[in-house]
Amino acid sequence: KVQQLIRNYGYKFINFYPSNNIYADINFSGGRNKMLLMLMQTSALKPVTPYLSGLTLRKRVLANFEKVKTIPDIAGQKFSFIYFTPPHPPFVFDKEGKMPPLSILENSIYNISSREDYLEQLIFTNNKLENLVDTLLAKSQIQPIIIIQSDHGPGPCWYDPSKDPNMLYGEYSNDELKERTRIINAYYFPAGGEQVLYDSISPVNTFRVLFNYYFHTDFKLLEDLNYWLVGVNLNNYLDVTDKVKYD
Repeated sequence: KVQQLIRNYGYKFINFYPSNNIYADINFSGGRNKMLLMLMQTSALKPVTPYLSGLTLRKRVLANFEKVKTIPDIAGQKFSFIYFTPPHPPFVFDKEGKMPPLSILENSIYNISSREDYLEQLIFTNNKLENLVDTLLAKSQIQPIIIIQSDHGPGPCWYDPSKDPNMLYGEYSNDELKERTRIINAYYFPAGGEQVLYDSISPVNTFRVLFNYYFHTDFKLLEDLNYWLVGVNLNNYLDVTDKVKYD
């Protein structure tokens, strides 16, 4: 829906994602070759597949950080959707940007990770992201709108489902629910746009407030609620807003 609306206002849609978007004007995919990885898993290369896969991911992430810096150089109005895998597993960066030991990489692929390993990749990602934002602001002739959001919080990505089957069915403690549902949700709304933001805003209202302020639309804001999937039934959701909200 967003890409349809921005086209009405003369914007190009630029997509940075592992796979192409058929609606985008420009795609920077650079995704993984899943077929090649599957073949490697059934060949003599299987023992080194995690390492080679990690190298591929590192290359794509670093290339995307640099490519995104060129967005201000693209002529005209543009809406850019940018997806970065880190700090999500697998862990392919330590805090200095080096490849971590193979044991850490392999464990993170199978969701057997530690907070310390996660923090190492998070520190590196934060530094790269801060540098990217500074570059975009410095290179842009017109102040850009910038939204930085994660799709979920970090925990419990370091819990091993094979050892605790309850984790497969969404039976988490309140602390784990909070950690998983509390996301980074940062906005740079220039030209007075910060006045439409509020402390409890959730992604469901991100583009509603954006379009209402900058394009003078009249979208109704929805309730900022948090839902949790219980079990494997995609229609079985619980409202956990009261459990995870900030005091």
